[in-house]
Amino acid sequence: MKTMDLLMFEKHISEFEFQHGVESGMWGLQTEAPAITWPFVTIWVQALATYYPPEKCYLRFTLNDYPQSAPTACPWDIENGTILTAGIWPKGSAKLNPVFNPAWNNATALYAPFDRLAIPGHDGWKTQYPEYYWQSSFKITAYLQFIHRLLNT
Repeated sequence: MKTMDLLMFEKHISEFEFQHGVESGMWGLQTEAPAITWPFVTIWVQALATYYPPEKCYLRFTLNDYPQSAPTACPWDIENGTILTAGIWPKGSAKLNPVFNPAWNNATALYAPFDRLAIPGHDGWKTQYPEYYWQSSFKITAYLQFIHRLLNT
């Protein structure tokens, strides 16, 4: 039996916004193995080679209680099924490096106002980044658009 959080995620990835990103080559579900083993979902995001030479940054999302709870994601090594080694996380720009920062207090998540593991202790983000601070009305595409911008500007 599917849970409500999985049903909401499936609804959101079937909608135009997500599908447009797929068709545009901005992101997509992992195809090398099952992309969804709920509540874990692996999605790649296209990246400039200067920031991440493979040009596809895989993120493993944890989405339990989605969308009421913010997603959390970490760069993922799809070949080994593990968190990407810290030394090869995407890097390069002043806006990208703080978000893709394995040296912050939790190397299993991105340091961003969209990420459930980064949000605690950052109450100021709610007013500083209202367009990015996770709300239950957001969809996974909001997170993906944020990451895509970081990896491509």
